[in-house]
Amino acid sequence: MLDDLLSNGRVLANLDATGLLQALAVRWPDGVPQGGLAMDAHYLERLGLAAAPHDEWVAWLHHCALSRGEEQLAESIAAEAGARLPWRTVWSNCRPYGVFGRFGKWDNGASGYPSSAELAVEDIAAQAAESRSWPVPETGPAVRSIFNGWETRDDFGYFRSKRLKSGNWLFAGASGTFIVDAQAVPELLPDLPAMPSPFMDAPITRAGVWECPPPALAEGAPSRAWLEATFGRGTCRRLREEELPTDLVHTESRQFLMETGLPALSDHLPFAATIDAAEAGLVPVPWPRDEKPAEVSGPFYLLGYWTGGGLLLDGGSGAVVQDGSTGYDEVIVASSLRKFLVLLRLCHEFLVSDFATNYERNDALESLQEWVTKIDPVTEGTPMWEHALDTDLNPWVAM
Repeated sequence: MLDDLLSNGRVLANLDATGLLQALAVRWPDGVPQGGLAMDAHYLERLGLAAAPHDEWVAWLHHCALSRGEEQLAESIAAEAGARLPWRTVWSNCRPYGVFGRFGKWDNGASGYPSSAELAVEDIAAQAAESRSWPVPETGPAVRSIFNGWETRDDFGYFRSKRLKSGNWLFAGASGTFIVDAQAVPELLPDLPAMPSPFMDAPITRAGVWECPPPALAEGAPSRAWLEATFGRGTCRRLREEELPTDLVHTESRQFLMETGLPALSDHLPFAATIDAAEAGLVPVPWPRDEKPAEVSGPFYLLGYWTGGGLLLDGGSGAVVQDGSTGYDEVIVASSLRKFLVLLRLCHEFLVSDFATNYERNDALESLQEWVTKIDPVTEGTPMWEHALDTDLNPWVAM
């Protein structure tokens, strides 16, 4: 029944925010899932919009539906709400809430919804690229700057707006770019009222664990294409069989290094870096201590560094281990080279994700922590990964 409600624009336009959010909380007590208007409603609540006037709440629901490409749903919401809407999005290239990874916005060729916009995508991109130089208008549509608090990205706060020749307004903000039709003449609109305090101290809804990107879980993961999608084209350095040490007897590791290649990572992550295998090859290194731990076999080959200490490939077991100079006690970093690189790739994708709010960032980080332990259980409860997935990732933004 709730699924039918979420696809019914007439109902959504008339249902108050609290009623919708309570229904979502009952339907998903373990957290609202990704991928639909329910997730959008959850993050609108986190941004305080559940306490906004009803018609403003509906305007944001309509905006979110259009941003997801659900054009029919958006049209039915707008048709039912009619002139009650204080403003209406007529074109959007905004990132939907709860998306992990980079989102294809105007700056990399995405067309937005609907594709038949009043301006060509290239024209919108050109204008939006100059949005930081737009003068602040004395009057404008009553679009609340929801991305202007601690809970949003530090580098992209208030919406910036510009009036187009058509009378519509072009907006640029943390979530992307969109065009608004003001339902009233902006010069005649009263000042936007301050947001009232929410009715409840704690949010009604919460986000569920996000879905792990399917390429991370695919058979034979990680693929070269998936690794290089965020690490960069040509990052993976493949080695020929004759370039591999003969003492590297772990078959899967040999196959991976020949077919996929070891990514050369320098400034991609705050806690780990890898060698350029094409330049250095796999250099054998002795175990640095007198007694070799029981969980490793050797021989060992330098892969890179973790917080300054050495990361080694165990040529017998295929595990990734640390040499004791990282500042951590645990020896096994990952049970295999493949799994190790899947985890690094997920960490990097988290860092380059263009989340509009810190609420999303925090939920994505909690989800990432769960993915890591499920993909490689050897990481569970280890200080190395706990610090990497919390202390190291939280303040660091990949370039």
